[in-house]
Amino acid sequence: MIILFSKITGEIFGTVDGRVHDQAQIDSAMIKPDNVPVDEVGKYIVSYKPLTKVEKRMQYKQVLNPDTLEVEQVEAGEVEVEVGAGLELDDQFKELFEKVESGQVAIQRYQMIVNDKGEVQDIVEKPAEPVAEPVKPEPVAPPKSDTSLALKEEVAFMKQQIKDLTKLVEGKKK
Repeated sequence: MIILFSKITGEIFGTVDGRVHDQAQIDSAMIKPDNVPVDEVGKYIVSYKPLTKVEKRMQYKQVLNPDTLEVEQVEAGEVEVEVGAGLELDDQFKELFEKVESGQVAIQRYQMIVNDKGEVQDIVEKPAEPVAEPVKPEPVAPPKSDTSLALKEEVAFMKQQIKDLTKLVEGKKK
């Protein structure tokens, strides 16, 4: 895992997941806000060590069968062989990174403590941001209802339509 962070503030910008990275991947990894210059971005490479285990395996040797003149494999006994068994975190912040890898915590909840050279000295949880007390709304008088005004206007409009229709009907009767 590569953790990209601000060399100035220690803020963690993001991570490049994975356990093994070649130099080209490390050099090209870049996660940062647009307003942060590239030279202010630090890269912390999380260390892993290879694990090995010992397995017993049958060892064979090749012998020539004098009767058939064919080469045959013959068991020569068991030998102990060291084989790879994965990778293990090998880092001063191992406990934190185990929690990050298992999804128990988000790395962005933490920040790097860096020295004047931008080197990581510690990784600490960010201080909790102060929670503002909720603003209590001041009681406000309910707004005056425009409904009664709108109703009065509607009634007046309808009365005028009735008058107009009445005149129209009376005019046709004559």
